[in-house]
Amino acid sequence: SGANLEHAMLLGSELHHSSFEGANLSDIHADSCSLHYSSLDHAKSLRGHFADSVLDHSSGERAYLYGSAFQKSAIYKTNLHRAILSQSNFSDAVLEKVNMNNVKAIGARLTRATIDNCMLCNANLQDADLSYASIKSVDLSGADLRGANLKKIKEQDTNWEGAIFDRHTVLPFPEAEALHRGMRLAS
Repeated sequence: SGANLEHAMLLGSELHHSSFEGANLSDIHADSCSLHYSSLDHAKSLRGHFADSVLDHSSGERAYLYGSAFQKSAIYKTNLHRAILSQSNFSDAVLEKVNMNNVKAIGARLTRATIDNCMLCNANLQDADLSYASIKSVDLSGADLRGANLKKIKEQDTNWEGAIFDRHTVLPFPEAEALHRGMRLAS
């Protein structure tokens, strides 16, 4: 905890029950790692590499993961409440039962991601790319989707109530349907 692991090479490591609380993980290379029951709470990782990794029953509450790479990762039952995920890449990732309430994920890429049973209440997803993602039983209530790309997402049982969109948002359905689902058009 509080360790400086900047530029560390942890490729393929088994990091079970590990604590990286408050650690500097900037430009860390932790691709193909397994993080079960691990903590990244308050960690700082500018452009960290976590592609093809597994985060299971872990926590990254208030973690600063700006511009980090999580492509093709599997993230299960993990708490990312209030994490900074802006410009991060979750393309082709699987996120299941993840708490992402109040995350800041401006410009994040979630193309072709599978997002199942996740909480994204009040998440800031401005300019995020969720095109071709599959979302099921996701709570997007109050999320900021201004400028987001939701082109051709497959969705089921999604709570859109109070989610904000604007004229630059690429919706997966007509604007009238968005309003019917409780979404709000920004002025």
